[in-house]
Amino acid sequence: MRAVLANGQPCPEGSIRFDIMSDEEDQFGNRATILADAKPQSVIRLNAGAYHVASLLGDANANVGVDVTVEPGRITEATIKHTGAKITFRLVQSLGGEALANTKWTILTSAGDTVKSNAGALPTHILAAGSYAVVADHGGLSYTRKFSVEPGDDKQIEVAFEDGPTSPEALQALLDPPERRAPGPAH
Repeated sequence: MRAVLANGQPCPEGSIRFDIMSDEEDQFGNRATILADAKPQSVIRLNAGAYHVASLLGDANANVGVDVTVEPGRITEATIKHTGAKITFRLVQSLGGEALANTKWTILTSAGDTVKSNAGALPTHILAAGSYAVVADHGGLSYTRKFSVEPGDDKQIEVAFEDGPTSPEALQALLDPPERRAPGPAH
């Protein structure tokens, strides 16, 4: 098994893990784990049959799942392509300034679900492609920025004091966005 980035390069060593699971799901959609935390570039002996391989890149939400069929007496090669990107966050007084320590970070999906929370001046995570918002809490105030992640596009997201603190109402809208309404017939 191996994993590659969107550009075809191998995933960085130590940043990838594989879980091999049964192809069958129980009534709750869960699968039995056959082998947890399998290492990349390893040969794993499995009985013939169908399996589901889940791969996580980094420590956040860049995960990919694929179904693999193992034939009797044959070596099956599996390559999983990850579409995430490495994102570093910085809270600064003005764009291009020094990153501020003692900052608590929360990364949210566009639906308001928490992807990752941590603290520090320059947290870095590998995120799946998609739309996000980040909340930086510093000195009792919250600052936010919306951003998107494109496959393989590593970047730095700066959140600046000069954008002003986020109002409690705007922060609540990020944490609990209104449900999207399905388009209906025009009247």
